[in-house]
Amino acid sequence: VGSPLALFEAANRAPEKVGTIAAQTLTEGGAAVTVDVSSNFSDPEDDPLTYSATSDDEDVATVSMQGSMVTITPVGAGSATVTVTALDATGSNMSVDQTIAVTVNPVGICSRTSQVQTAILDQIDGVSDCGLVTKAHLSSVSTLSLNNKGITSLQSDDFSGLSGLNILRLKDNSLSALPASVFSGLTSLTRLDLRGNPGSDFTLTLQLDRTDDADDTAQGPAMVVVKVAEGAPFDMTVGLSVTGGTLSSSSVTIAQGSTQSGSITVTQTGMDQVTVSLDAAPALPNNNYRGIQTAVGNALVLF
Repeated sequence: VGSPLALFEAANRAPEKVGTIAAQTLTEGGAAVTVDVSSNFSDPEDDPLTYSATSDDEDVATVSMQGSMVTITPVGAGSATVTVTALDATGSNMSVDQTIAVTVNPVGICSRTSQVQTAILDQIDGVSDCGLVTKAHLSSVSTLSLNNKGITSLQSDDFSGLSGLNILRLKDNSLSALPASVFSGLTSLTRLDLRGNPGSDFTLTLQLDRTDDADDTAQGPAMVVVKVAEGAPFDMTVGLSVTGGTLSSSSVTIAQGSTQSGSITVTQTGMDQVTVSLDAAPALPNNNYRGIQTAVGNALVLF
């Protein structure tokens, strides 16, 4: 006798949900989260599945999909529903959906220096709770007056999100140093006053750094940037010079609110070491910047 004869192919069935996809709680403007949803769907015939995802409120969260990996990026405070669709493209294009509940909390300012918290809240109408401050609130603040407030230190994120801040007054406090990234993100600043503090005039030092290799003496060409640890309160342009090599640009700019410039390429022209140096420190743009000064750091020896 021969082999059995199989008749009447069974109808293709739709994919099925497996369990539920966990809800996600994120922070406004914070890090995205990536979820693998492959274990949350199955196919009765073990057909391969393809996935897509959408957000019902992209002002709260946006989504992108790569394979079975859903990446959810927080945008603004609120709630959104992300719908993930698993599609069986074999036969009748059947699909099934699962949803992900997404909550994006306000950025909040409760961890910031107390005097800074108070000054920010004073500039926001209708908000008295530090935990309810949003990115939109922060970007609307144009002036912070913190003169003679008894501030002994600042935190790196004290002025984070204040992209619309024009005027920052910190005169006559007890600051002896500035934290890293304190001016990061302050892209609109036109007036800064730090006079009357023990650390005034505070020195913002521009430093060279190789970014393509942790070993400065590794073979090149090398990619080099200029950094300022505190962030640039104004556009900082500085010239560069080199011995033993060539530069793709003779000057770079650290844009206002940034902590480093774009990259330049350093190429060795002979067998000797290459030394890259910064020229004169950038001058303050006008008298609206008080209590700070600029300097350039050490030369960078490469190859």
